[in-house]
Amino acid sequence: VSNSSQVAVKIQYPNAEKQMLADLTRLRILAKFLQNTELKFDILSAVNELSKEIGREFNFSNEAQSLNIIATNLHRRGGNRRVEIPRPIDEISTRRMLVMTFVNGIPMTQLKGRIRNISQRRRNMISRKLLEAITDAYGGMILV
Repeated sequence: VSNSSQVAVKIQYPNAEKQMLADLTRLRILAKFLQNTELKFDILSAVNELSKEIGREFNFSNEAQSLNIIATNLHRRGGNRRVEIPRPIDEISTRRMLVMTFVNGIPMTQLKGRIRNISQRRRNMISRKLLEAITDAYGGMILV
């Protein structure tokens, strides 16, 4: 990364994984108790599956790999230039710190405030284009 490049950095809180694993252990104990006393379905398997998935989430190397796969699949079929995927910077990313290219844009959570003074017709057009871009991106990845 050159000194003039903007990046986004995602850092895992210290002890976050350890705390989550402890919480999952307590949840597993509760699930086993409920399954043996109150519930008539296999909740323990769901908790075990959740534990596996959460364990993967704490390894940012997995997220970096997913970003690369998504970007490759999205652009392989001719590319969707309306959707930009941040790319991990592997040389300086670690299991607990993900450094990726910065993608400039407006967070979806802020869109409502930005379109407040726009006509309903224009809002509908923006909504339709946004939905098309999202649908196209997800559809392209599913069908790859």
